[in-house]
Amino acid sequence: MLSSMLCIACYASTLSQYEGSKYLPPLYLVRTTTVRVWREKNEYFDRGRIRITKVVAGPERLIKCEFEATTESPYQLGSTFGRKKYPNTFIWLLKEGAEGLWWVNEEGNDQTLRPVVEGAAVHLFGLNTFPYQKTKTKPFFGEPESPLKQGVLWQEGEEFAKAVAEVYAAKSDDDRRVLLERYAATEESPIATWAIALLARGPRAPTIKFLRDLVKKDKLDALSQMMLDELLCRFDTKKWAGSPERKELLTRWLDPRAKDILFLEACYRLQSAESDDLDVELFVEVVSQAVASADQMKESKQIDLVHVLRFSARWFGDTEKEKEKARAFLERMRSLSKSELLKEQIGFTIKHLK
Repeated sequence: MLSSMLCIACYASTLSQYEGSKYLPPLYLVRTTTVRVWREKNEYFDRGRIRITKVVAGPERLIKCEFEATTESPYQLGSTFGRKKYPNTFIWLLKEGAEGLWWVNEEGNDQTLRPVVEGAAVHLFGLNTFPYQKTKTKPFFGEPESPLKQGVLWQEGEEFAKAVAEVYAAKSDDDRRVLLERYAATEESPIATWAIALLARGPRAPTIKFLRDLVKKDKLDALSQMMLDELLCRFDTKKWAGSPERKELLTRWLDPRAKDILFLEACYRLQSAESDDLDVELFVEVVSQAVASADQMKESKQIDLVHVLRFSARWFGDTEKEKEKARAFLERMRSLSKSELLKEQIGFTIKHLK
């Protein structure tokens, strides 16, 4: 959490507000054509020269400007927003003639135009599905999970562009807030993640209230739900960390039918949360429910749950008395589980608990 807060503080101190809006960062969404693709000697990735053909959100002076991107996305070619916590956007393919939708920003004294691909910026502003590209190249292994978008996914990009254009063109921040709240509730769409991220830049109290109400929507896409929990942990830590609403959210993520990305994220948060992020009572309740239904999970999810249980002892403390409580908890989990894999691994953890 601390690194995320430092990242946001860094942005707040270095970025001017776009046209005076507290919601909009100085990032611009543009339509593009890839005009040239090449590979330098001894390089294993492609470089592309990309020309802006239309500005969706931003200054018209960007039209006909060009920027460079690569399938490697090295730091020096991308935005220099925060770099460490989140992985960079991976560009699967660059193809001459391809249409695109890219986020860009201007950096340095010379206002160099760069694509926004750095992990921290992509995460902070909810831009995980960009860039969208439309090419005639057939999909290849791994493509459906990549930023390369074709067919119906290109249509997703078009819908995203319409939403961005509407929000950026709003006459006031009050109007923008109304639009962002509407888009934040969009089901099964990455537009919601972006809208939630921008709402977080506004007034704190109304944002917290809105986000807590939004948690009830179980059909938000995975990244939107993850963004909600992260923001509430940051903005409303004491009230949110052990709340019934958070318990419901994490329980939903640990359901045997949950998407893999949500299940893995729930396990990660249970393992890595600091003492002010999650209380012991909530941890025990959420994990107990997951263990009870582990026999209905595929093996990969059971293994993820095993990792959570192996780290569970630290929730109880380091004294011998507290370790006994941890052993008792693990014994209860072993008796609760109908999964032989889980029982075996819990037994191993108890044996080696120090």
